[in-house]
Amino acid sequence: MKEKSFLFILSLIAFVFVFSLSGYKYYQKNSLEKEFSRLQIEQEMLLTSLDQSDYKETLSLFSAKKILDEIDKKSMKWSSVIKEINATIPKDANGNLRLDVVSYSGSGQNTLSLNVSTIPGANNPYYDVADFIKAFDSSIKFSENFVPSISSGINTEGREILSFSFSTIFSNISPLITR
Repeated sequence: MKEKSFLFILSLIAFVFVFSLSGYKYYQKNSLEKEFSRLQIEQEMLLTSLDQSDYKETLSLFSAKKILDEIDKKSMKWSSVIKEINATIPKDANGNLRLDVVSYSGSGQNTLSLNVSTIPGANNPYYDVADFIKAFDSSIKFSENFVPSISSGINTEGREILSFSFSTIFSNISPLITR
């Protein structure tokens, strides 16, 4: 009987241990399921927030890009404008420019003002100025060409140099070389 009582107590202890362990595991499983559900809800909220944030950021970037494109359309690409001016200026037999553009200035309406001088040692600077005006008048890129003033001077070598202001409107008819 002692053996049965000992086995009964041992069985009872094993039963209580297994029942407690099962209860603990059941409690742990429920806690993990609740935590998992809470994390899924939090994940959905974060994804929704991220989607809204991404949407707002994308919208902001799109608006900024649109503004930059508008500014880019309205602005002159000076490197391209200067290349067009240099391509229009008459050249001598060696391919050198016959006149020197001393300064450039422009406005948002594509109006350009140039200060130009003839090259020292030119045979006939007046013809160089006339050829300059004719070249710009012949170009489809420049319109409303005007020389408001011209002055004559003598350089240190005693040669005549002409300096003049030149205004024109640059029109971007064909695609320009990109920056």
